[in-house]
Amino acid sequence: MAQDARNLSSVLLELEQLAMPETPEEQLLVEEILALRFYDVSSVPDAEMAAQRMQPQQCHNNAAAFAARDPSGQSRPVAGWLRRGGLFLFHSVVLSQSRLRCVTPHDHALPLAFAPDPEIEWLDVDDRKIARRRGSAVPYVVRVDPQAIIARARKAKQALLDGSEYVDPAAAWID
Repeated sequence: MAQDARNLSSVLLELEQLAMPETPEEQLLVEEILALRFYDVSSVPDAEMAAQRMQPQQCHNNAAAFAARDPSGQSRPVAGWLRRGGLFLFHSVVLSQSRLRCVTPHDHALPLAFAPDPEIEWLDVDDRKIARRRGSAVPYVVRVDPQAIIARARKAKQALLDGSEYVDPAAAWID
Protein backbone atom coordinates (compact mmCIF):
# COMPACT_ATOMS: atom_id res chain seq x y z
CA MET A 1 0.00 0.00 0.00
CA ALA A 2 2.84 2.42 0.86
CA GLN A 3 4.50 1.55 -2.45
CA ASP A 4 1.27 2.41 -4.30
CA ALA A 5 1.10 5.78 -2.52
CA ARG A 6 4.72 6.53 -3.49
CA ASN A 7 4.01 5.53 -7.08
CA LEU A 8 0.88 7.70 -7.14
CA SER A 9 2.81 10.64 -5.70
CA SER A 10 5.56 10.15 -8.27
CA VAL A 11 3.09 10.01 -11.17
CA LEU A 12 1.22 13.09 -9.91
CA LEU A 13 4.50 14.99 -9.58
CA GLU A 14 5.55 14.00 -13.11
CA LEU A 15 2.17 15.12 -14.49
CA GLU A 16 2.41 18.43 -12.61
CA GLN A 17 5.84 19.05 -14.11
CA LEU A 18 4.51 18.32 -17.60
CA ALA A 19 1.69 20.84 -16.98
CA MET A 20 3.99 23.73 -16.05
CA PRO A 21 3.48 26.88 -18.14
CA GLU A 22 5.48 27.24 -21.33
CA THR A 23 8.47 29.59 -21.23
CA PRO A 24 10.28 31.52 -23.96
CA GLU A 25 13.44 29.56 -23.06
CA GLU A 26 11.65 26.29 -23.73
CA GLN A 27 10.41 27.57 -27.11
CA LEU A 28 13.95 28.56 -28.09
CA LEU A 29 15.40 25.25 -26.93
CA VAL A 30 12.83 23.31 -28.98
CA GLU A 31 13.90 25.25 -32.08
CA GLU A 32 17.57 24.58 -31.35
CA ILE A 33 17.00 20.86 -30.74
CA LEU A 34 14.97 20.55 -33.94
CA ALA A 35 17.94 22.03 -35.82
CA LEU A 36 20.24 19.24 -34.55
CA ARG A 37 20.86 16.08 -36.56
CA PHE A 38 19.02 13.03 -35.23
CA TYR A 39 20.51 9.55 -35.54
CA ASP A 40 18.93 6.12 -35.25
CA VAL A 41 20.54 4.57 -32.18
CA SER A 42 20.37 0.92 -31.20
CA SER A 43 21.07 -0.53 -27.78
CA VAL A 44 23.88 -2.80 -26.72
CA PRO A 45 22.60 -6.35 -26.09
CA ASP A 46 20.63 -6.84 -22.87
CA ALA A 47 23.17 -9.41 -21.66
CA GLU A 48 25.98 -6.86 -22.00
CA MET A 49 23.96 -4.24 -20.10
CA ALA A 50 23.23 -6.77 -17.35
CA ALA A 51 26.89 -7.82 -17.14
CA GLN A 52 27.91 -4.18 -16.79
CA ARG A 53 25.13 -3.58 -14.21
CA MET A 54 23.51 -0.80 -16.23
CA GLN A 55 20.46 0.62 -14.45
CA PRO A 56 17.16 1.88 -15.93
CA GLN A 57 16.73 5.66 -15.85
CA GLN A 58 20.43 6.20 -15.11
CA CYS A 59 21.61 6.95 -18.65
CA HIS A 60 24.21 9.58 -17.74
CA ASN A 61 25.83 7.36 -15.09
CA ASN A 62 25.56 4.30 -17.34
CA ALA A 63 27.21 6.00 -20.31
CA ALA A 64 30.06 7.34 -18.16
CA ALA A 65 30.63 3.95 -16.50
CA PHE A 66 30.44 2.03 -19.78
CA ALA A 67 32.99 4.32 -21.43
CA ALA A 68 35.31 4.15 -18.41
CA ARG A 69 35.25 0.33 -18.51
CA ASP A 70 35.99 0.09 -22.24
CA PRO A 71 39.36 -1.71 -22.39
CA SER A 72 40.09 -0.14 -25.80
CA GLY A 73 39.63 3.36 -24.38
CA GLN A 74 37.77 4.31 -27.56
CA SER A 75 34.31 4.85 -26.03
CA ARG A 76 33.03 8.15 -24.73
CA PRO A 77 29.67 9.33 -23.37
CA VAL A 78 27.62 11.67 -25.57
CA ALA A 79 24.84 13.84 -24.14
CA GLY A 80 21.90 15.02 -26.18
CA TRP A 81 18.20 14.59 -26.78
CA LEU A 82 16.05 11.50 -27.19
CA ARG A 83 12.84 12.16 -29.11
CA ARG A 84 9.97 10.32 -27.48
CA GLY A 85 6.48 11.24 -28.65
CA GLY A 86 5.91 14.92 -27.97
CA LEU A 87 9.00 15.31 -25.80
CA PHE A 88 12.73 15.64 -26.02
CA LEU A 89 14.36 13.83 -23.09
CA PHE A 90 17.86 14.74 -21.91
CA HIS A 91 19.76 11.51 -22.51
CA SER A 92 23.26 10.09 -22.78
CA VAL A 93 24.54 7.32 -25.03
CA VAL A 94 28.01 6.00 -25.85
CA LEU A 95 30.02 6.74 -28.99
CA SER A 96 32.20 3.72 -29.74
CA GLN A 97 33.87 2.79 -33.02
CA SER A 98 31.94 5.53 -34.86
CA ARG A 99 28.59 4.20 -33.59
CA LEU A 100 26.18 5.71 -31.11
CA ARG A 101 24.69 3.06 -28.82
CA CYS A 102 22.34 3.25 -25.87
CA VAL A 103 23.62 1.46 -22.75
CA THR A 104 20.56 2.03 -20.55
CA PRO A 105 17.87 -0.65 -20.15
CA HIS A 106 14.55 0.69 -21.47
CA ASP A 107 11.28 -0.32 -23.05
CA HIS A 108 11.37 2.19 -25.91
CA ALA A 109 10.94 0.98 -29.46
CA LEU A 110 14.18 0.71 -31.41
CA PRO A 111 15.88 2.43 -33.01
CA LEU A 112 15.93 5.48 -30.76
CA ALA A 113 15.91 8.94 -32.36
CA PHE A 114 18.84 10.69 -30.65
CA ALA A 115 20.48 14.04 -31.37
CA PRO A 116 23.90 14.76 -29.84
CA ASP A 117 24.01 18.30 -28.46
CA PRO A 118 27.50 19.83 -28.62
CA GLU A 119 26.36 22.67 -26.35
CA ILE A 120 25.99 20.33 -23.34
CA GLU A 121 28.98 20.04 -21.05
CA TRP A 122 29.54 18.24 -17.77
CA LEU A 123 31.11 20.14 -14.89
CA ASP A 124 32.55 18.78 -11.65
CA VAL A 125 30.84 20.57 -8.76
CA ASP A 126 31.26 19.38 -5.16
CA ASP A 127 32.26 15.86 -6.25
CA ARG A 128 29.23 15.62 -8.57
CA LYS A 129 28.77 15.90 -12.31
CA ILE A 130 26.43 18.74 -13.30
CA ALA A 131 25.18 19.18 -16.87
CA ARG A 132 25.15 22.69 -18.30
CA ARG A 133 24.11 24.06 -21.66
CA ARG A 134 25.50 27.51 -22.37
CA GLY A 135 25.97 28.00 -18.64
CA SER A 136 22.41 27.06 -17.65
CA ALA A 137 21.03 23.88 -16.11
CA VAL A 138 19.88 21.33 -18.68
CA PRO A 139 16.17 20.50 -18.42
CA TYR A 140 15.43 16.80 -18.35
CA VAL A 141 12.25 17.24 -20.40
CA VAL A 142 11.53 19.66 -23.24
CA ARG A 143 8.00 19.68 -24.71
CA VAL A 144 7.72 19.94 -28.49
CA ASP A 145 4.12 21.25 -28.28
CA PRO A 146 3.73 22.50 -24.70
CA GLN A 147 0.03 23.38 -24.96
CA ALA A 148 -0.90 19.89 -26.15
CA ILE A 149 1.24 18.26 -23.45
CA ILE A 150 -0.22 20.54 -20.75
CA ALA A 151 -3.78 19.60 -21.77
CA ARG A 152 -2.97 15.88 -21.79
CA ALA A 153 -1.14 16.05 -18.44
CA ARG A 154 -4.07 17.85 -16.80
CA LYS A 155 -6.51 15.27 -18.19
CA ALA A 156 -4.36 12.38 -16.94
CA LYS A 157 -3.98 13.99 -13.51
CA GLN A 158 -7.72 14.50 -13.22
CA ALA A 159 -8.33 10.86 -14.14
CA LEU A 160 -6.03 9.82 -11.29
CA LEU A 161 -7.72 12.17 -8.84
CA ASP A 162 -11.13 10.83 -9.95
CA GLY A 163 -10.08 7.35 -8.90
CA SER A 164 -8.52 5.71 -11.92
CA GLU A 165 -6.39 2.83 -10.71
CA TYR A 166 -3.51 3.62 -13.00
CA VAL A 167 -2.62 6.39 -15.37
CA ASP A 168 0.61 6.12 -17.31
CA PRO A 169 2.22 9.58 -17.39
CA ALA A 170 3.48 8.71 -20.86
CA ALA A 171 -0.14 8.99 -22.03
CA ALA A 172 0.33 12.74 -21.62
CA TRP A 173 3.01 12.89 -24.30
CA ILE A 174 2.84 9.83 -26.54
CA ASP A 175 0.50 9.94 -29.50
